Amino acid sequence: MSNKDLATQSYEKKIVTALREEKYNLPSLKKNNEFLDSLSIIPNSRNNIANKFYKDNITKATNLYIDSFNELILPLVAEKGTAFEVPEEQLNELMNLYDIKVSRIVEKLQLINRVQDEMFYDLPLISATWGLCIDGMENFPLMMALGSNKIIVLDEDFNMDLHFFASLGAMPDIRPTTKAGNIDLPPNSYNIDLQMMVGNDFKKISILLLKHKLEKLDSFFSFMVNIGLIVDTKSSIKEDFSGLKWIKNSLQYSLFKNKSFLNLTKIMKVGGLIIDKSVSPMQVQKIQSMMKSNVNLDIGFEINKLGILQYSVIQKTDNLNLIFDPMEDMVCRMPEVINKSSKFNNY
Repeated sequence: MSNKDLATQSYEKKIVTALREEKYNLPSLKKNNEFLDSLSIIPNSRNNIANKFYKDNITKATNLYIDSFNELILPLVAEKGTAFEVPEEQLNELMNLYDIKVSRIVEKLQLINRVQDEMFYDLPLISATWGLCIDGMENFPLMMALGSNKIIVLDEDFNMDLHFFASLGAMPDIRPTTKAGNIDLPPNSYNIDLQMMVGNDFKKISILLLKHKLEKLDSFFSFMVNIGLIVDTKSSIKEDFSGLKWIKNSLQYSLFKNKSFLNLTKIMKVGGLIIDKSVSPMQVQKIQSMMKSNVNLDIGFEINKLGILQYSVIQKTDNLNLIFDPMEDMVCRMPEVINKSSKFNNY
């Protein structure tokens, strides 16, 4: 192809581009084009800083899709011109792969805008308490936009990339740490203080980065008493969550199916919010055919479904005695017979 003249190469690229734009544009971009165009990216608020960050990530993912598309199709055009046979199966796999990547970023932008308009959104509570980001630093802008000023981030793989903070217009001060107040921290813990320009003022946001999974932090969270926002977008799960798969996956991936989440359900502030990519087990009370359980799932949390978004926003409404039922693999209400018997209180 290097021996071809520039005009021929340009013509071949136009054929590939036309094919992609006519038949293989990412559905998530077409579906949300109007919404994305409406978002402001002038950095005069936390929302707009997050908007710019996530829109830049959408652009990066889209460009990777275009590069992969060209890499697959361009050699076919170069060899056979317009008479080539389109590899439909490979193209659909490629399109689905990147469409899921882009749609998950779009969902974060939609969450920021939708949650703030809901009656259950309590900005003073979120701003005054700790936020917990369970699945990686990429969700820090979401939590920041929702008002968190002190954020615990669980991310085993974050490499202290200064470009990440620069993309948010932030100046980081990163220090290893062994304590949060009087609480001992596990190894590989870091304090990150950010100075961010929001409008005309510098704002300070503190991050406690723990390079561990939730399962290793039971003892740490048993000492926490001041959490108002928890976010888990299930970023490590690559499969589709749409439609009925969302319900099916909730039975496997919901935070309330994780024993390590029990301490967090207890210490969370009343009025606090959990944003979970998978629906909580409480909602399956309405899906009797999929659930044959007798456990009490009325555990002091209220489900709020945001339109067609495949997320639950779960608000804590009461402090109840909770346990993790090992038979059902889920957080549930402590049965009265156990609650009244002290010897079972550690069940």
